[in-house]
Amino acid sequence: MPDTYRPRTREEWRQLLGGGTAADEMLLDAAVAAAVDRDDPFAVHRALRGLRRRTQSGSARAEIDAVLDRSRVFARPLQKAPGLGRLNGIGTGMYGSADYDAEDDTYVKTRWFSVVFVPLIPLDAWLVRDSGRGWQFFAQVPVRAGTQRTGVRIVACIALAIAVYAGVAAYHGGTSRVHVVNALDVPLHVTIGSDELDVEPQGRATCRVAAGSRHVVARAGDRTLEEFDVDVDGGRIGLYNVLGAAQAVGVTVPYSSSKLPSDAAESLERVDEFALHTWVSEPFDVEFEEPPSSVEIPRGQSFATRRVLHARDGGWADTVEALLEVERGDDAAVLAARVACAEREHADAVERALGYVAASGARTAALEVVRAQLRAAPGDAALERIASRLEQPDAEADDGR
Repeated sequence: MPDTYRPRTREEWRQLLGGGTAADEMLLDAAVAAAVDRDDPFAVHRALRGLRRRTQSGSARAEIDAVLDRSRVFARPLQKAPGLGRLNGIGTGMYGSADYDAEDDTYVKTRWFSVVFVPLIPLDAWLVRDSGRGWQFFAQVPVRAGTQRTGVRIVACIALAIAVYAGVAAYHGGTSRVHVVNALDVPLHVTIGSDELDVEPQGRATCRVAAGSRHVVARAGDRTLEEFDVDVDGGRIGLYNVLGAAQAVGVTVPYSSSKLPSDAAESLERVDEFALHTWVSEPFDVEFEEPPSSVEIPRGQSFATRRVLHARDGGWADTVEALLEVERGDDAAVLAARVACAEREHADAVERALGYVAASGARTAALEVVRAQLRAAPGDAALERIASRLEQPDAEADDGR
């Protein structure tokens, strides 16, 4: 049975501290000497650690380290065995093995506080011997300095991981991914708050915008096509459909048997309320991709849904024609008028747009759009010509489709 924790005399402590000159120098320290005289093993251990911090000599530190590494030297008589136990992986458990003594098969094991069975904080250390599926406890010993440093590193790493995760979550929760869709025939320069991006004709670009009130401007060359203020919702997906000219749709796809429904493709091809809408913000699950072929339906539920953001290929003319097909003549005329004003320097685009206005039978709606543009840019000769064309009810605009 181990006897390394019985009461000791000063001379015995001197021998345990290594004997010779090194031990005598340690005992010259007042704190070490007082702890030895009290025969308090843990106090001796603390005093030696304090002496080590104050010692400048590398060789003296090495001699102290050699003593501190022998945990059983500072064994304190056992009062009672430590409490062990976990609930849902949270609690205390024994880990590690150090300072093994082959004569009696004892060694030092550390009790840690753990979460999901991961040791986080070293609580205390014990001199033990294996006994069946557990241990027989003989004495308590100080926690080794290396073990304490390991605990600090583990907690620091976990704290860093939590901080990084929180930072990433805060970043994504405080920003919105915004897709800018340009269905016009001209390149655009778009500004959303402090973020700028260029969008090719009939193209799409994406940026991440900080949440909050943002000023949005779309320009074609030096000319501003539209500008407005918008509240960007953090954590949501934003869609900026310039002039509302793209066939952008938001579809809720239901999954009743975890598989993609057969009519999902058809729903993605329809003209949705996003046509003519310039800004949409929703928590979309799928962006500009085909819906997943299958999803996992939560236990206890009979169905699941996915919100899909989709934009059909093609330009503004395709959107106008799609609106005409579903008898949304006023909307078709408004969009055609917007395009005529935006691309007024391109005669072919203007003629084509006016042809769509004529086909829609909603000349008045188109004229209101042009007049609003003229109020913002009085004296613009190109806008005045477009307004003049629309103000002549008997004039036939060429259908440029």
